[in-house]
Amino acid sequence: MEQPHINILIGRKVKPGHESRFEKLIHDWIPVALRFPGHHGVVMLRPGPGSSEYGTLLRFKSEDDWIQYQNWPPYKAFLESLRPMLIDDPKVDRLHGMEAWFTHSTTHRSPPRWKMALLTWIGVCAMVWLMSTLVMLTIPDWNHWVRFFLVNTLVVAALTWMVMPLMTRYTKRWLIGSTL
Repeated sequence: MEQPHINILIGRKVKPGHESRFEKLIHDWIPVALRFPGHHGVVMLRPGPGSSEYGTLLRFKSEDDWIQYQNWPPYKAFLESLRPMLIDDPKVDRLHGMEAWFTHSTTHRSPPRWKMALLTWIGVCAMVWLMSTLVMLTIPDWNHWVRFFLVNTLVVAALTWMVMPLMTRYTKRWLIGSTL
């Protein structure tokens, strides 16, 4: 059985005055990192206002690939080159399931789970209604189970590639604001 993809979020607080050098090292490292087998992408998040913390979202094919990447000599050398510019040790978090949708924020912290659940619920309700309506209007004579699986496939695709990225972008202040 194939292992699921894994998303890793790394937060690094950079010392004042070292931001340009830090960004250059990251920029130069990304093409090297992407040559590592099993590395499926990287997204850099700049600090928000009043913060010195940069975020890095890494995606790997599997947990094993992430473990091997951490032991890869070029990665270890890269980390050592960053160390003098950092205030603290980096914070490393694994993002599970829906949390990966919520990485468009300007901070590496995940929003409160209730906010993620509420936003996801709104997106799911809207997409289930829309896709169910469209499918029933266009192919009403198809078998119930075929329509059921088609609607679910369309809902998941829409949420993954369109709805959740847009919703998280437009609600980012609310998502990362007060955790009431």
